[in-house]
Amino acid sequence: MKQGAGRGETARWAVSSAWRMAALGLGLTLAACSLTGPGPAESSAPAVAEGHGRIYALRDRQDLFSVAPVTLSIDGRTIGTLARGTYRSVEVAAGQKSLTVSAWLSSMTTRFDLDAGATAYVLIATQPSGLPAPRGAVGAAPLRSAADQQGPFSIQFLDEPAAKALLAKLQPAQ
Repeated sequence: MKQGAGRGETARWAVSSAWRMAALGLGLTLAACSLTGPGPAESSAPAVAEGHGRIYALRDRQDLFSVAPVTLSIDGRTIGTLARGTYRSVEVAAGQKSLTVSAWLSSMTTRFDLDAGATAYVLIATQPSGLPAPRGAVGAAPLRSAADQQGPFSIQFLDEPAAKALLAKLQPAQ
């Protein structure tokens, strides 16, 4: 056997081992990235108290008609504002709920039943109605008919998968 022949094989083995270790590390990293865990909204929300439910109000980023924040009220109690691209969650007693969204001089109310332990996901959008502005209103958004009041809003309930996909794109309201 020639002198130094063993060193070449040792060097090849070391390089081969380094590549295997790098491939293993990359595989583990990719596997860890693909695991789905709770999103920020889910991981920060504690379990609801007995006899209560949770309401998530979501507001997507819209380009038009959404610059001003909206004020949210549940059962006549103001819970805060919601800017575009944000969400807010609140725990409330189960039962019939009244959610009011207001901005400018307009508001819209929707009523729904919230079961104990349930979570309701509500998407709030500011939408033009396509109607001309009311006579005498300067720079006001067109009014849109609603069940209770007139307002430039769209309120819709989302199923859990759609809400969680949207929540991943939104920031908590401040």
